[in-house]
Amino acid sequence: MTRRAREQLGRLLERWTAVVARRPTLVLLVAVLAGALGLWAAVNGLGLNTDTAEMLSAELPFRKAWDRYAHAFPQLNDTVIVVVESSTPEIADDTADALLAELARRDDLLDDVHRPDGGAFLRRHGLMLLNVEDLQRLAGGITRGQSMIDRLHADPSLPVLLDLLAAGLAPEARDRGLDVGPILAGFDAAVKARLTGRTYLLSWQELLAGDPGTDPVHRRFIVAKPRLDYDRLFPAEETLDAIRVIVRDTETRTDDLVRVHLTGPAALAHDEMTTVSRGALRTTLLALAMVGLVLWAALRSVRLIIATLVTLVIGLLITAGIAAVTVGRLNMISVAFAVLYVGLGVDYAIHLCLRYRELIERGHRSFTALRGSVHNIGPALALCAVSTAIGFFSFTPTSFRGVSELGLIAGLGMFVSLAVTLTVLPALLALLPLPRRPVPEGPPRHRTLPLLNALDRGRVPIRWAALVIAIACAAVLPGATFDYSPINLQDPDVESVAVLRALGASDRVAPSSIAIVEPDAETARRRAVRLRTLPLVRRVVTLDDYVATDQPRKLEIIRSLDPRLGAAPPDGATPIHTDLERRDAVERLDATLAATGGDRTLVSALLRHLDGADEPERASVLADIERSMLATFSIAMSRLRDALGAEAYTIDDLPAELRARWISADGVHRVEVIPTADVTDSANLRAFVSEVRVVAPHATGEPVVLLEAGEAVIRAFVQAFVGALVAIAILLTLLRNLREALLVLCPLLLAGALTGAASVVLDIPFNFANVIALPLLLGIGVDSGIHIVQRMHGGAEPPEALLHTSTARAVVYSAFTTIMSFGNLAFTAHRGTASMGQLLTLGIVFTLLTTLIMLPAFLPAPRSPTATNAP
Repeated sequence: MTRRAREQLGRLLERWTAVVARRPTLVLLVAVLAGALGLWAAVNGLGLNTDTAEMLSAELPFRKAWDRYAHAFPQLNDTVIVVVESSTPEIADDTADALLAELARRDDLLDDVHRPDGGAFLRRHGLMLLNVEDLQRLAGGITRGQSMIDRLHADPSLPVLLDLLAAGLAPEARDRGLDVGPILAGFDAAVKARLTGRTYLLSWQELLAGDPGTDPVHRRFIVAKPRLDYDRLFPAEETLDAIRVIVRDTETRTDDLVRVHLTGPAALAHDEMTTVSRGALRTTLLALAMVGLVLWAALRSVRLIIATLVTLVIGLLITAGIAAVTVGRLNMISVAFAVLYVGLGVDYAIHLCLRYRELIERGHRSFTALRGSVHNIGPALALCAVSTAIGFFSFTPTSFRGVSELGLIAGLGMFVSLAVTLTVLPALLALLPLPRRPVPEGPPRHRTLPLLNALDRGRVPIRWAALVIAIACAAVLPGATFDYSPINLQDPDVESVAVLRALGASDRVAPSSIAIVEPDAETARRRAVRLRTLPLVRRVVTLDDYVATDQPRKLEIIRSLDPRLGAAPPDGATPIHTDLERRDAVERLDATLAATGGDRTLVSALLRHLDGADEPERASVLADIERSMLATFSIAMSRLRDALGAEAYTIDDLPAELRARWISADGVHRVEVIPTADVTDSANLRAFVSEVRVVAPHATGEPVVLLEAGEAVIRAFVQAFVGALVAIAILLTLLRNLREALLVLCPLLLAGALTGAASVVLDIPFNFANVIALPLLLGIGVDSGIHIVQRMHGGAEPPEALLHTSTARAVVYSAFTTIMSFGNLAFTAHRGTASMGQLLTLGIVFTLLTTLIMLPAFLPAPRSPTATNAP
């Protein structure tokens, strides 16, 4: 933009300001109506889209593959995973079955609900799915404990159990291979738990299986497919609330023996949206408060602050209305547009207000100062609006819809900010003018600081320092990384995220598994065989894995067991024991331990406690210990009895609901591939996907989608950065000439390099949220350079005074308002939004430093340092 073009634009804006200043009430009335219309549009038409899949174009190949898979198996996508946890497998199983029955009745909210690790069919044929060695070991343990099981079956009481323990400690019992050590250890655990006020249950299922029970938590899973209403702010809210009510009732009935948690894609999306929504409101309000403090430090005038804040709010409301019209629904990234507007939109008002006050202090009347301010600052503000909008708009043509929509809203918001700054703000200043100051005598004095004077004299060292810093950044930048996992962007303390991390690569729910669809069963089998040879593959599952192998041999082992095991005793046949009988049984066990040299510590402690307790306490202690030892016995026997009824079966005998999870309605077969490593780590994710794709190039599933989405975002980032760089370079050329355009752009590139290097040093990887930082910094950072260059070409100040003008102060305070705005984002619970705030804050700091230090060192001094008092 030539001097003549700037002058012409300045005169045009000055005449516009004169019109506004003569009719301020009418202008403000129109502005308020526009703001009210924007608010109405935002309230009634602005929604929130929590579907993260929609953040990337549906035309991308990996999106098409995923959509085909989701269409074939809709019950496996956008699910809620109910995780049942208990220290005892029997209680976990029983609770999961009860929850499954309750949830199955809510077909008004759930399209599908199933247990991937259970159900009637798997409970009946569970023994058949064991390998022969494990089944033989289980059968041997049941056979050796047959007499004990029969006794407890007839009389499941503490006296009988303790007498069986005492008998089992005899040498002849050990000679028969009967090992009561695990049961005795369970009794010690039950005594210790009761004496210390804790709850404990012995697992007879683990005892029968020969499992020592080293796993402190047993998990069972229910997968539910909710009906999502994307027209609501929280699509899964109604379903999740209903599930939580059922869960709370179930937990209450289990006396704290069970903990139930919700995770899965639908729960994760709900929790993320809750975090982002709550954080967006809080950070917006905090940004307004912090910006107000900076405004007071900058303007030192209540009138100027009121005018600026009113202008800011009206512009924000209009921008929100534009968002409702252009986008309709905010996504997880574009929801940050309000904070971006507050941080950037106030910059224009600061520049205009400080220039206005500067002219007032030179003795000009308010009307003249207002016109002069717009004449001086208006052309630069227009260029700044275009340059900032370029940074935002650079993402709109990319396939990354998440930030392209943010770029569209914020880019249009910059033009709104320019419009209200040149319209609403002058109208407010016309109604709230600053009082005229006496005209100072002589030319304006420019205060200088020794540090700034030293910077002015040190042009050459500054240039060399910039070169060294650029080389250092170039050495560090190759270490920049991209985090492909959206889980790492969420608040780690919310339930759905914490539970998913605890699950890891669970075989039962496989939250990070790759899915492969094949046209027929034989192709699926061949693919599974090849996949099982891969070192990074933990397990491969197909429908065939639910059909037991070596069935004749396994049925022979099962048939060798007594089918009466676990049968319910006849009504009224169970004896009733007194507390005295229970205590006597404890004393007999203690005597046996003493005779055989066993550990009597806890048994003796129990007897001492019973002797010192009153009758109600003795009854309570003995009843609790009996429950701890025998509560799961009948459950384990019942499940064992069901399993003993197993029969030979084929793949055609599998339940229809189980088959539907592996064979779609149109006949395609699903193969599930589970990784050995944690794929929330980007290196593990890339290695796992790459290895599987060698065997199955058409693979899809969450790991593939995440990797491909990350690659698409990186491509969008490069496209946007290059596009913004070229467009802003052309814009800067319009300032005066190509040489000055390059000189202004170099500090911005250095600031971008410093920001990228800081991401490496501070371990802030790029991700789906913060990748917008560098292109935005180009648009934001060029504003400061434009103002400095425009002021220098005004020729009103000597070189050493340039950094003491209202323009330099406005650059500093504008940077501070932006830092305060983005700094609030850095402290949100949502890690993706926080990382965006961190990088943008660092970038603005580096941009400010390079603009105030590097840019003046490279620009030539103005030709005429003659001072003038003209506005």
